Amino acid sequence: MDPSRNTNSASLSTSFLFLLLITSPTIISSSPSLNYHNTFFPTSPSQPHHEPESDPTTMTLSMPLLHVDSLHPAKSSLTPTQLLRLRLRRDILRAEAHKHLRGPAQFNSSIYSGILQGSGEFFTRLMVGTPPQLAQFVVDTGSDLTWLQCMPCRDCFRQSDPVYDPTQSESFKLVPCDSKLCHAHRCRSKDSCHYNVEYGDYSYTKGELATETLTFRTTRLARVALGCGQENRGFFSGAGGLLGLGRGRLSLPAQKGRLFNRTFSYCLVNRYATNGSSWLMFGNPAVSVNAVYTPLVKGRGENMITFYTVRLIGISVGGKAVGLPEAAAEKEVIVDSGTPISRLSQGMYDAVRDAFKEENKNLIPADSPMPELFDTCYSIREGDEVSTVTLQFEGGAFMELPKTNCLVPLDEEGTYCFAFAGVTDGPGILGNTQQQGFRVVFDLEGEQVGFAPDSCVKPT
Repeated sequence: MDPSRNTNSASLSTSFLFLLLITSPTIISSSPSLNYHNTFFPTSPSQPHHEPESDPTTMTLSMPLLHVDSLHPAKSSLTPTQLLRLRLRRDILRAEAHKHLRGPAQFNSSIYSGILQGSGEFFTRLMVGTPPQLAQFVVDTGSDLTWLQCMPCRDCFRQSDPVYDPTQSESFKLVPCDSKLCHAHRCRSKDSCHYNVEYGDYSYTKGELATETLTFRTTRLARVALGCGQENRGFFSGAGGLLGLGRGRLSLPAQKGRLFNRTFSYCLVNRYATNGSSWLMFGNPAVSVNAVYTPLVKGRGENMITFYTVRLIGISVGGKAVGLPEAAAEKEVIVDSGTPISRLSQGMYDAVRDAFKEENKNLIPADSPMPELFDTCYSIREGDEVSTVTLQFEGGAFMELPKTNCLVPLDEEGTYCFAFAGVTDGPGILGNTQQQGFRVVFDLEGEQVGFAPDSCVKPT
């Protein structure tokens, strides 16, 4: 949704109406209906239970992930090309923000959550408080702090559901400034803990840190630290807040990881899939026996703590290895659910692009509809054979990408572009176009990330 501010505020620009997701079914087929989503999460969960926090292996949480465009009331009036162009503009903003990750942190508030890169592309529905109130959260592995819009909302964007009212919850509790949860830099010990998070796409949220109960279907998580946002602006497409799944200490996995064996995974459905749907799962069932793992590494720069960074050590095209730059920093990539198009260091990208062009001389070149992002495009005909890309990671993990993960459609006339781009600053990014059709497993205890081809039929 193009988020608009309330009647007391000027409306936001409509230049970037949508959060990006190349894998969104709206490009090829119709979006999943909200009716399915509503039935998966009942608006009044019956007898939710609280799992014992002393047992680290008993909890399993699962939820569907839907693209935020499905919240937009005008989505049916936009063509696939219009949707795609808007998402790709969003992609450019998010990737641009990554350039500053290796510099010093620039937040002066009591608490901050890394250098956050944007408001993500998937949402899920949770219940907040006691008794529970319905809220829709954008899900983002590149963010730490979970937050939602709160009454009284002094300056907020429009959301699909009523704004959460903490005065109606028995479990809501403000976090004091002297709490270990708060970076007490600029407040007195008797004050509540304030936060101010600015995103790379110029979105922001400001408010007070609190603890609250989150209900996942019928399971309650008590005392989750989250932001109660009373001044918020951004491109959150109708969702009321953000669920932070990053590596920082305020993320949901960091706070409650011991309850689900410090493991979670998601699966992003292939855009051509006729069955399955995107989902997020916490706990032992999130692990795939077919996953191949690569170790997490400490990214270069003090702001990299939020991100799941791995080392890309090799790339092949059509089964032939591509010569890559030797510098280790050029091979660090962030596994990011919120960026559609993968980014490689410029030298690495040039080598891979040239190899892709060499191995696909049978394809008809085409002008790029978006030269600011794509420099290699083709006019694809039915039956065209495409030599594809394999990504090789430290530790033996690899992703053999199908052609749908290598080329993305840019118009209805059959123009497809190479789904990678180069960056001169900042880390590389493993975007969600390359992740579609894979289960991505985050093993926080083992400090590793795994990849397994998957149809995204939810495990039982």
